[in-house]
Amino acid sequence: MSAEFVRIQNESLVVRKDGKEVVIDFTRLAPESIQLAQKLASPKGQTDRKKGPPVKRTIHLTSGTVKIDLWGEAKRSVVFFNHSGPMKESIDRNMAAYQEILESGWSIVTWNYPKEGGFNEVAPTIQKWVQGGTPSLLLKGYTPAVVKELSSQAGIEEFVLVGNSLGAGVVMSDAGDLSACRVLLISPTEMFLPPMDALKAVKSVTVVGHNTNDRFLRSKELHEWIQSHHAPTELWKDLPNEHLILGENLSHQRLAQILSAILDAE
Repeated sequence: MSAEFVRIQNESLVVRKDGKEVVIDFTRLAPESIQLAQKLASPKGQTDRKKGPPVKRTIHLTSGTVKIDLWGEAKRSVVFFNHSGPMKESIDRNMAAYQEILESGWSIVTWNYPKEGGFNEVAPTIQKWVQGGTPSLLLKGYTPAVVKELSSQAGIEEFVLVGNSLGAGVVMSDAGDLSACRVLLISPTEMFLPPMDALKAVKSVTVVGHNTNDRFLRSKELHEWIQSHHAPTELWKDLPNEHLILGENLSHQRLAQILSAILDAE
């Protein structure tokens, strides 16, 4: 369609065609069209080509291969580990919120989990927990595989791993292999976390989103561990008092602010 760009409005593109404004939801657009709209919406994005579009790579995991998007060319990278929903697509659509991070010398990696290799057990595990059970599911092997592949394929030398809900468990399932990585956990979900002795072995961990209303945390010892690793209060005190999911009750703009502050602090 030939039309004049007007603006980005929430997660929609507004264009002008035949003198009238037309609103097109991002879900109806190809990724390339979304990236073009984001560049047109940001003067910096128009002139800095290395911030996008992303480089697409295939990485090899224990249960097969997955596709990743690598945004930027920096050799230190923020790698997102999703909750169980389509968080990758939400981040990709809202990459404009992370431009300051890209411009400060970091690249960003987004990817979706495979459908097998333990991830097919996530939904029934959550359901059992909600019903009052105490199930657990460790998704081991994924974090070191992602780090190793990104190191060898893209030359990434420094990693910050951001795990949201289920993603916090995916990251921490291999806690013993994270000595060279920094970790940001957003509302970690207890049923996917390793035993406490493994958690205590990881030194560089920051947690956001811990409160007494999080229905996915029950252990007093885990509450205390999270409290001891919490981000400074001023970074998260205004967040919703519930389990946080990026792209839903935690906006990309808000997470980008928190992440920038954490990256600048170390």
